[in-house]
Amino acid sequence: MSEIEAKLDRIRRSAIPSPTDVNFICRTLQIQPQLRSEKVVRIGLVGTTTLEPLLQPLTVRAHLERFWPEIYFGPFNRVHEELRDINSGLYAHRPEFVFLSLRLEELSPKFIEEFTAREEDDLKKIVQQAISELKTSLSALRSNFGGVIAFNSLTTPEWMPYHQYDWMVAYGMRAAVHEMNQELATFARTTPDVVMLDSEQVTAFVGRDASFDPKLWYWARYHGSSRYAWDWSGLYLSVVRNRLGFRRKCLVLDLDNTMWGGIIGEDGMDGIKIGGDYPGNIYQAFQKQVLDLWRQGVILALNSKNNESDAKAVFDEHPEMILQWDHFAVKRVNWSDKVSNLREIAAEINIGLESLVFVDDNPAECEFLCRELPQVTVLQMPTVIEQIPRLLAQFDLFASPERSAEDRKRNVYYQADQAREAAMSISANVEDFVASLEMVADIGPINGASLARSVQLLEKTNQFNLTTKRHNATFIKEIAQSPLWRTYTLRLVDRFGDNGQVGLALVRKEGDAACIDTFLMSCRVIGRGAEDAMLALIARDARAQGATQLIGEYTPTKKNKLVESFYESKGFELKETLEGERRIYCISLAKGPTVECKFIKVREVQT
Repeated sequence: MSEIEAKLDRIRRSAIPSPTDVNFICRTLQIQPQLRSEKVVRIGLVGTTTLEPLLQPLTVRAHLERFWPEIYFGPFNRVHEELRDINSGLYAHRPEFVFLSLRLEELSPKFIEEFTAREEDDLKKIVQQAISELKTSLSALRSNFGGVIAFNSLTTPEWMPYHQYDWMVAYGMRAAVHEMNQELATFARTTPDVVMLDSEQVTAFVGRDASFDPKLWYWARYHGSSRYAWDWSGLYLSVVRNRLGFRRKCLVLDLDNTMWGGIIGEDGMDGIKIGGDYPGNIYQAFQKQVLDLWRQGVILALNSKNNESDAKAVFDEHPEMILQWDHFAVKRVNWSDKVSNLREIAAEINIGLESLVFVDDNPAECEFLCRELPQVTVLQMPTVIEQIPRLLAQFDLFASPERSAEDRKRNVYYQADQAREAAMSISANVEDFVASLEMVADIGPINGASLARSVQLLEKTNQFNLTTKRHNATFIKEIAQSPLWRTYTLRLVDRFGDNGQVGLALVRKEGDAACIDTFLMSCRVIGRGAEDAMLALIARDARAQGATQLIGEYTPTKKNKLVESFYESKGFELKETLEGERRIYCISLAKGPTVECKFIKVREVQT
């Protein structure tokens, strides 16, 4: 293992990496560009503080997520100028993500300086003026920039005149900051592709002293330690991870000394520690956090060297267990090696290894897994067991600014998928199985209820995705109201239950042609004919609008070879091949396309 690989391995498994390791990796990547990922993401950083200390942690975190960040650092405390002037350096950089680092002291110095000299009404006016200015700047950026904007919540300053009695004042600093944050949060929730990040979470983990270093602030106008910079860069990377589809989807857990204290095969049901007093209450607290993730749609799986009957008995019979056997979509409780088990888990769920997070207490197992499966995020349980309940929050791999209804139902969908798999295994052939599903496809335009899921499908669908265009919410809202576009969502229901929204198509009118900009389908329903049902409706609507041709596009990626021949199989003819092997297909609407959806009943849904 090379020196950089060894240091990367250490960082992957550490919530608090060595600044020396971070420095070495960043410098190595800068002088050896062949080690960088081919994927480049352009990022703009603007703030009321010096931001260059974030370069190294951002670079290393991005490398771990398999992309190279091209970062623009805005000038110190020039937020409004950078956001409002379309000729600023920020706009010239053409970023995909803009992150704002904000401090109340610089956003509204008047509020800070005159806090004890003003009456409550005057202070509220100052607060509203500061927030109005910031929202105006953010709105200007939103109007002129199509990417994602993220900014942090404001925190109270180091010096508060009323100290611990601040809440006893009619309009103290904490009340003012709370009011500002509430208004900014409302702005973020109601503005497409704007995210507000909780800065208090970083302060809570690193501590107040690490969050604000007076020497660094007065010397360089940067207020945090290297630990603070690492955690703060993690906030930004979580936004990139969600937008680019890098968010982890499945949490895989060991059992002994992970889900409970002790070894079930040796200590028995009465000997393991779970619930009650210390240390069992630690493992129970950890299970409660895992249950929260399950409720948000994170898939759970088990990977443990144990007798399955012993393990299952704990879930079924121990009264202090929070998690139940059925919470886990896939169980690999056996004596096989954990590498093989993880590969099988990913294959069964039909996700990539990079979507897995595995938690184990054994350092030797963790090291082996990191070496053999570097795509998998491996977390080692803390040796100081009191730190176990902080593990998942420190790495923060599953957080999302928005959880759709589809996310919350994902585990229900997966259980239904398992029932379908069982039915398919006893069917005589695939056609009999598909016919037996009694499928109904609800197809209709994008509306308020389906917007979040539509954007999510655009962000993360790779296999059955003809163009892999990652349109954002702002763009989708605009075209949904445009007479030149038609949008299609597809929801599939069968006798086993609701599959949720699994399909999306975006079609624009160009002269006498209808051009399919986006056509995608969740991999969970591939092979059941849902794609034919949606294509047939697109063709029918195009004819009704006076189009004579239907144009399709295929842009090859590393992951969508599955649909390479999709348009040809539907009767389209290849018209031209453009740069990047982008292929343009065409079919006369008088002739086709050739579709067959005899096993699906289509219901049109209108907004």
